[in-house]
Amino acid sequence: MALLCTATRRNFRRTFVRLIIDSHLDLSWNALSWNRDLTQSIASVREAEADMTDDDARGHGTVTLPEMRRGGVAVCCGTFLTAQRDTSNDT
Repeated sequence: MALLCTATRRNFRRTFVRLIIDSHLDLSWNALSWNRDLTQSIASVREAEADMTDDDARGHGTVTLPEMRRGGVAVCCGTFLTAQRDTSNDT
């Protein structure tokens, strides 16, 4: 829980708000591998992928930045995925 304090000339109010933290989110994978524009709404992304047939997951995107904001996510720890380069043939 986080404490949010607001003050005006006449009153002081304390409100406790629950912070939502997502600590495993593949934002980079969604943006780079799926070529999704995460600044758009999830509806826009799904609509743009509606006719794509390269994978069954197309049109079923799970998250975008505006949807996270709308859902009240306060902190996101993105996951970075990398590919290992085969160095066995390097001289």
